[in-house]
Amino acid sequence: MYSQEEIVTALNIYHQCESVTRTITTLGYPTRRALYTWIKNENIHKPPRKELCNINTANHPRNPSHEIKMSAIHRCFELGEISPSVPDLIQRDFHADKPNEKWLTDITEFSIPAGKVYLSSIVDCFDGMLPCWTIGIIPDSTLVNHMLDQAVSQLHKSEHPIRQGLPLPMDGLD
Repeated sequence: MYSQEEIVTALNIYHQCESVTRTITTLGYPTRRALYTWIKNENIHKPPRKELCNINTANHPRNPSHEIKMSAIHRCFELGEISPSVPDLIQRDFHADKPNEKWLTDITEFSIPAGKVYLSSIVDCFDGMLPCWTIGIIPDSTLVNHMLDQAVSQLHKSEHPIRQGLPLPMDGLD
């Protein structure tokens, strides 16, 4: 199909540019399969590839030992909460007879195209409304404290809601 002269020309161009794609683009021939076959039939040995040391071995830092993996699992699941537990004042009774009697708090993460946004809110068990909420880009204590300060400022002196999930005292209400 190809003459010996065309084969030699194609191989010479390939050895100059060391690119199959450039050789085919320059000459307009041969097919990739034909050029790869001609290169293989030359019996020119390529230099051995450099060995990547320490990859996919037990010594690689991305392959921790069994002991390290088990200690991580132990820390995450068996030791429980890092912070002290809060007393369960609500005891799964989410009904309230009047407003501002029981409050529930939560921080919710929303993923939006611009990144993550966090909503810190209080839910009143009386009607399910949000007496107060704040939005921020970092779920830290500043976000929660700002929300709590706003909520406490809206209360009357006689109102003392039970707060589930908050080990914080309601100072300044008495």
